[in-house]
Amino acid sequence: MNTYSSPQLAELFQVNEQTIRRWSDEFGEYLSIHAAPGKGRPRQFTDDDLPVIALIASMKRTKAEYRDIHAALKNGERGEVPDNIRAIIPSPDRTDFQVQLLTEELQSKEMELVRLRTMLEGKQELEARLQAAHEEIARLNREIGRLEGRLEKSD
Repeated sequence: MNTYSSPQLAELFQVNEQTIRRWSDEFGEYLSIHAAPGKGRPRQFTDDDLPVIALIASMKRTKAEYRDIHAALKNGERGEVPDNIRAIIPSPDRTDFQVQLLTEELQSKEMELVRLRTMLEGKQELEARLQAAHEEIARLNREIGRLEGRLEKSD
């Protein structure tokens, strides 16, 4: 997965960084969650974000209104990514960002495993209790049979 910073997209689409930030805020519903991550976190765009930004840039060059761009994106339209995409130099924190994404995913999966382990332990405890209850029922049934047999003998 390739990731790109706001300055890289600004260079690619020949706009300023503020424009990229404004677009990612305005059209965030069509972009990856890392394109508008919230205050204090760096924006990172993925390969899937590029056709969305390409359409926005293309439509803005023709003076399209935001509502028209929203309509086009809702209809599934996407733009053509410029051929000079390979000229973009990866940001130094690109690998760090990818590691961060994978770490977050790993932590999420680890939490799910802990939850499942807890459920399994609970299930195993319930199964042990159920087995003990079955054994107690069997013991009580034998005792009832023994007592019934004694009653029949005394009659």
